[in-house]
Amino acid sequence: MKAKATNPSATAKNREERKTRVIEVLNKARAMELFAITQYMNQHYSLDAMDYGEMAANMKLIAIDEMRHAEMFAERVKELGGEPVSSYADKVQKGQDVQTIFTFDAALEDDTVDIY
Repeated sequence: MKAKATNPSATAKNREERKTRVIEVLNKARAMELFAITQYMNQHYSLDAMDYGEMAANMKLIAIDEMRHAEMFAERVKELGGEPVSSYADKVQKGQDVQTIFTFDAALEDDTVDIY
């Protein structure tokens, strides 16, 4: 069986297109993480102001965990020669009442998992 000849130029172009697409996806994930960080910190401040100390502290810990995720995405984007985004994927929801925070956050996490 004869090996198929490949065009080195086409192969390099295809590789660059795939790399560009991977960078785009990683940056989309990073933007979602940056949004989550800001949303969770906003919730942390609100819960703290309403005297929900333990719940507020947990929101802060979740935000810190999201920071690690955002940084991992940024490092991978840089390794691939891209520029990590610094914009948010969505607008922060302020003034949420306690009963809606976790439902909102669960939906946010579900959306993120769907994108991944």
